[in-house]
Amino acid sequence: YKAVLAREKIAVYGDFDVDGVTAIVILVEGLLRLGAEVVPYIPDRMKEGHGLKVPALDQLRAQGTNLIITVDCGVTDVKEVKQAKDMGMDMIITDHHMPLKNLPAAVAVVDPKRKDSVYPCRDLAGAGVAFKLLQALFHKDGREAWLSRLLDLVVLATVTDLVAVLGENRYLVKAGLKELNNSSRIGIQEMVSLAGLKPGELDSRDISWVLGPRLNAASRMDDASTSYQLLTTRSSEEARLLALELEKKNGALNQENTVMKQKLVGLGQDLSKLKTEAGEMVQNLTAKEKQIAELQKAQAAARKRAAMYQKLVASFQKMIDSGKLKVGIRNGRMVVQLSDKILFDSGKAKLKKDGTVALLDIVNVLKSIAGRNFQVAGHTDNIPIRRSRRFKSN
Repeated sequence: YKAVLAREKIAVYGDFDVDGVTAIVILVEGLLRLGAEVVPYIPDRMKEGHGLKVPALDQLRAQGTNLIITVDCGVTDVKEVKQAKDMGMDMIITDHHMPLKNLPAAVAVVDPKRKDSVYPCRDLAGAGVAFKLLQALFHKDGREAWLSRLLDLVVLATVTDLVAVLGENRYLVKAGLKELNNSSRIGIQEMVSLAGLKPGELDSRDISWVLGPRLNAASRMDDASTSYQLLTTRSSEEARLLALELEKKNGALNQENTVMKQKLVGLGQDLSKLKTEAGEMVQNLTAKEKQIAELQKAQAAARKRAAMYQKLVASFQKMIDSGKLKVGIRNGRMVVQLSDKILFDSGKAKLKKDGTVALLDIVNVLKSIAGRNFQVAGHTDNIPIRRSRRFKSN
């Protein structure tokens, strides 16, 4: 209030969405009503983003600003507030976002989400906090009744910013809709008309799906100054042109969103196809890995059997060469003779043309020799054995 009385230059630094822009309009109009010298500052969404930025502070200081009041931002900008102070400017923070552990070193930090806040409604929008600040200032001035005409802006912000419509917010929405349906702002009237809505029948859904997106389209397609001008103009012609501009920007944004959704759907389908193909590849790879593992296992077993066969053959051949063991065929049957005595007649094997006999039969024969316990695990491959002389019938 001291800055207002001293005619210090005040800048209201806000945000580019509906909550930020309406909060700027609320505070600028309220301070002008009190007789302050005040200018708005709306950051560019693309170039600056949300929150205080040092180049913007430099610019405001160069314009002779003595006091900066933030709306819908600033509570986490500890370094920037300190720099503004070093530049010789005072700061008052009004915000509704969650503060950090340390608050900015401002003249005042107004935020219902402060840990030490005792205000009953923690979920006010940024515009709602700005409105409460004006209520405090106007209460001192005795002109509170005028503030009701700002409730159309408060409801636009409260609904669009998706804060909880409970407690005081519920009252602000109810009273705000009443003011919105009878708004004296010609910019809102033109926007409602171009959108095909009926004045006097506006509700929260109309704000969420029609008015809010149009006001937001300004910053998303260009900058938020179009929305600010629409909400503050007193010229019917300017209001019509600004409303048309927002209508076009909103249409272009919707078209971009439609194209983007189609691309996302296409990407989703491609992703689903890729997932299916990847799944099939994994299954094929798993099957091949299983086949390879089985083949490796079979190869290892074959090598083991081959080594065993070679050892058996060497043992058999040694016994045959020494004359201790004679293997032959008699009447189509395999016989084994040890020291001129026939020990076993398997009755199974037949001598093959290449001079081999079935390994299984030989092993079965050896089981009868000296109580040896030989096993072949069902293998029936053939191994070469030097054929001995044929035995006499006796």
